[in-house]
Amino acid sequence: MTEPAPPRGWVRDLPIYLLVGASLLTALFWPSTGVPSRSFEMDEDTAPHLLSGWSEPERHGALSFAWTVAHEAPFRMRFEEPRDRVISIRVWPVALPEGPPQDMAILLNDVVLMSYVLENRPQILSVAAPATAFRPAGEEDVLEFYLGRLHRPPGDPRSLAVAFDWIRVTDLGR
Repeated sequence: MTEPAPPRGWVRDLPIYLLVGASLLTALFWPSTGVPSRSFEMDEDTAPHLLSGWSEPERHGALSFAWTVAHEAPFRMRFEEPRDRVISIRVWPVALPEGPPQDMAILLNDVVLMSYVLENRPQILSVAAPATAFRPAGEEDVLEFYLGRLHRPPGDPRSLAVAFDWIRVTDLGR
């Protein structure tokens, strides 16, 4: 059962604007190592990280990707220690013939990192993930994606929401 979407508007989105602003300021003034500490291409090597809500990784030429096929799609990963990081994803929603654009929320271990309205095109999203959102060293972290709508494209038996090309996690400077 899908719950109705909350009302839109700048008041509802104010926390998002503040989080995005803080993320940008952090990225600008707190130097990053520049190299992702973890990079997950959506291919057969990443399949063990995909929990429920994902398709098997697919390949189209040189491009590999995985679809979210449910309203919730958790992704598991481990890190040596909690640290402030930036999580970046390359996604594109299934083209919806009618209706509003796709909504997506990103959580890390039940901490809301971002809520976003996706455009109908490939896009890269980046969000700050504070060290306090990560679990202690060696424990499993779960990055959760919550999607507003599923759509069944013609000729495909699956209900799809968003395709993921990659997920990259970059440590912020120490």
